Amino acid sequence: MEGIFAFDHIEPGHYRLRAEKPGYIGRDYIANGSPSGGTPLTLSEGQDLKDLLIKLTPQGVICGKVTDETGEPVERASVAAMRWGYGEGSRVIRPVGWGRTDDRGEYRIAHLAPGTYYVGASRGTVMAGRLMVVIAHAASAPRPKAQEEDYGTTYYPDSSDPQGAAPVQVVPGAEVLDIDIQAQRVSVFRISGQVIDSATGQPAAEAKVTLFPPTIHGVASLPSLSVPWIPGGRFEITGVLPGPHVLMAQVDKKSQTLYAWRSVYADQDVTDIVITVPQAINIVGRLRLSGVDLQTQRQRGQQQSQQHAFRMDSVRVVLLPAEGLCLGPVPETTPRADGFFVFRDATPDKFRVNVWNAPPQWYLKAVLVGGEETPDGIADLTSPRAIEVVMAMDPGEIEGSTVDADDKPAPGVTVTLVPEDPRKKGRIDLFRNTKSDQNARFRLEDVAPGSYEMFAWEELV
Repeated sequence: MEGIFAFDHIEPGHYRLRAEKPGYIGRDYIANGSPSGGTPLTLSEGQDLKDLLIKLTPQGVICGKVTDETGEPVERASVAAMRWGYGEGSRVIRPVGWGRTDDRGEYRIAHLAPGTYYVGASRGTVMAGRLMVVIAHAASAPRPKAQEEDYGTTYYPDSSDPQGAAPVQVVPGAEVLDIDIQAQRVSVFRISGQVIDSATGQPAAEAKVTLFPPTIHGVASLPSLSVPWIPGGRFEITGVLPGPHVLMAQVDKKSQTLYAWRSVYADQDVTDIVITVPQAINIVGRLRLSGVDLQTQRQRGQQQSQQHAFRMDSVRVVLLPAEGLCLGPVPETTPRADGFFVFRDATPDKFRVNVWNAPPQWYLKAVLVGGEETPDGIADLTSPRAIEVVMAMDPGEIEGSTVDADDKPAPGVTVTLVPEDPRKKGRIDLFRNTKSDQNARFRLEDVAPGSYEMFAWEELV
């Protein structure tokens, strides 16, 4: 029989089961009654899971046309199919599929799974993954006397606010037609200025300048983003939509990538803005194990499995910008055996401090800057200051189950854990997300001690 599969000799644990086929949407196993997404599987010792069914569905497509207020086609507009989700403590809308209009203003977004989507169109942006950015260029032409206009981001059918967008339902294999968007013209502005190299006090010989949305956090670096070098450091960005933005400038010096950023609000042309790229600094610090000195840790390590023993040479202390994005390599370092570390040639900034590759049963307890704890985990390192990163052992676990409105088991429901203390909303490492398994049971692991709020939801719309 076709479609039959089997996995033998599987160790007990938590798994996801996925199937893929060309022309269909790759899909995780979904338990009966699960509202959306994949359902994790819990496999106990000696347990056999049989008769699991994965239903692959043909891809869905959204088609339509983008026109202006007179009905004329808007060419080369970027169109995105978006869905509401949950991230970093708030409800956010995320693009999951892309398209671009042709000379007739028509677009087509394929490879869509069944579900509810919101479609938006915009112009004048460059897309890097799920990120929409605007690239600066060298200042050249004088500003026109009349107020400039362009098409802002418009959500189907004609809303400038995602909250006012009409939902688009995609069913398996369907080609949803006539999702037409009437692009709305808005006043657009220019941001111009110069990048200064603080080492010389003079305009940077070459710089890269980029405009980002204000809600993007430094969870990744973009060293390969194709941004042209601007000679003399004098830049101009045209077609800037109204609202808040983050303006970032980058200067490369030998092996160093230095940057600076400024918040900008565009409700008129912003001229003669100066971005001063600072000199690199060295940041010294120490990684400390709470309640366990290194000698005790080594003795304890002989009794623990190698999996749980904390080895300084196996972890990395990482600095992620608290705002904007890291435009070069992410600053990271490995502590010495005594826990001391140094970040060399780092850009002065405010950072979220993380510890990567920590062994199981260890969690980030606290971050101290200049001897004072930062509840939000953000270290102000705009000037050289010593930092201390405290790790602790034996975090907690939360187990439970999810039920529907009729008090019946609800598998595949998303469960989210959020710190209750408003000051800790910046501690992304404290957030936990999981889904209830095929038995409607869930478990959140490696939970740092503290007070939390817990939410369960099917699908954000």
